Amino acid sequence: MAAKDTTKDIKTAKVTEIISSAELARVQRETGELTGGLITRAAELQIETEHDYAKADSLLTGIREVSRTAPMKLDEIIKPIKAGLALLNGVRKKMMDPLAASEATVRSKMREYRVKEQGEIDRKRMEKEKEDRRIQEKAEEAERQLAAARSAAQRRVLERKLEHLGAKAIEAQSVVVEKPVVVSGSTTRTTRRVRVVDADLLIRAVADSKAPSDLITINTSVLNKMHRDNQDYTESLPGVEGYDDISIVERR
Repeated sequence: MAAKDTTKDIKTAKVTEIISSAELARVQRETGELTGGLITRAAELQIETEHDYAKADSLLTGIREVSRTAPMKLDEIIKPIKAGLALLNGVRKKMMDPLAASEATVRSKMREYRVKEQGEIDRKRMEKEKEDRRIQEKAEEAERQLAAARSAAQRRVLERKLEHLGAKAIEAQSVVVEKPVVVSGSTTRTTRRVRVVDADLLIRAVADSKAPSDLITINTSVLNKMHRDNQDYTESLPGVEGYDDISIVERR
């Protein structure tokens, strides 16, 4: 089945002309006339008396009103451009999301193979090391027996045994442990990482100064939600206190 031609989606959208420099200058001039005076007054504002505070309140109301109305002058220009960008981003998403998912799938399968491959390599290496130790131990035991042997016949038997063990040791050394396969497009990076397997144990370690306190982060979002639901309980928690936070909000 042929792949869907996503470019036809673009053709169905109205192409918006780019704003002219003259139009942009006009909008900048008009918005500047609305905002410039307010910005200057806010920068020069001094509040020392109740009358000054009332003037500041009036200025704040004016700033809020202009903040609502000034952007409307740009809306007729911005909205079509945003719509066009949204369409293009949608086309891009349709193209990239399946590719990203495909890449993740391939990476996962490659990683699974590498983990299995490395496990097999480690198993063979440990078997080889075990066999090397076994041969070495037998050779050392045979050397001790040879040193203690009293008859020539015993020494000849032990010497032949040592020769046999020496040949086996050489044979074992010639065994090459396989290495991971090398490809041209990607490589394997092994990174040592850490994860928490017992949060309670870690928290106790921090409390006992056996681990740095930076490991524990207070979730203030959860704490504030608890406070909204039950102020008395939350403020009674150890290490927590309530306080009055003052902010200036618009009168409804």
